[in-house]
Amino acid sequence: MTHHLVVGRLRASEHHPLNHLVGDALVRTGSASGRGSRRRIAGDTDVRIVPIAVHHSGLVRAPEVADLLTDIVAP
Repeated sequence: MTHHLVVGRLRASEHHPLNHLVGDALVRTGSASGRGSRRRIAGDTDVRIVPIAVHHSGLVRAPEVADLLTDIVAP
């Protein structure tokens, strides 16, 4: 099984301090990617992380998310 995670962030640069501090303004990057201190993906599961430079509520309208879902559902 592969987990596909979309991780939003406020700035395009992965290493921008705001991304590390607040993630996508609702969920921190570590938690969203399954590497947080309280939320982890267990086992030997494949994890595909797709970072997108958009705030949390914008993820639903992001074309990158639609492309990812299309790739997953209709391989």
